[in-house]
Amino acid sequence: MNAKILDPCCGSRMMHFDRANPNVVFGDIRAEKHILCDGRSLEVTPDIEMDFRAMPFKDGQFNLVVFDPPHLIKAGKESWLALKYGKLQASWRDDIRKGFEECFRVLANGGVLIFKWNETQIKVSEILALTDQKPVFGHISGKRANTHWITFMKMELAHMTNLQHIAQELAEEFAPLVIGQSGTTKTFTAEQASALYHILVSFGYKDECTGLDTKLPFELIDIKKEVS
Repeated sequence: MNAKILDPCCGSRMMHFDRANPNVVFGDIRAEKHILCDGRSLEVTPDIEMDFRAMPFKDGQFNLVVFDPPHLIKAGKESWLALKYGKLQASWRDDIRKGFEECFRVLANGGVLIFKWNETQIKVSEILALTDQKPVFGHISGKRANTHWITFMKMELAHMTNLQHIAQELAEEFAPLVIGQSGTTKTFTAEQASALYHILVSFGYKDECTGLDTKLPFELIDIKKEVS
């Protein structure tokens, strides 16, 4: 999958200029067809049937994500509004919070998230409170000026940059040693242990890193080679 744009709540793809754009992954939890009350047809045909709360994509896989989740909590089950836009559940706060988390997880550092929200029933301020990410700018549209288009950019977290520096220092300290010395133990600071955790995960030791302590045996990081 080479597409770098994700729409995880695509619905009938109304906002897209090209509804068959090969650069976009169209996802939705629904796949259905309806005839609306005015006789028009409505087709929700995602490339991937998926739940935006648990998306089947790698971390940092996309450069652009557009997040347009359902915005209604009051709508008849078979009403044209519910069919067209979807409907929120009683757990909407947790659902939207998880949706934001997943969107930012699959978004690459430096990537852009476009968030669309109509505040007819729920104020946009209540929705923005569900993410710790801060928007850059936005725009209001619609006949009643209640549709918000909000832009985020995913910036590399400062603490991760700090961990990279600590990890480099650890690597330099390990350089004279043969990794895998049985019975050898070293005590680390909490920051060093956190950096070492990320090193171990990158080498595929995720299971072994559960409950990582600040005192670790060298054999835990057996990389099968000498560091020189």
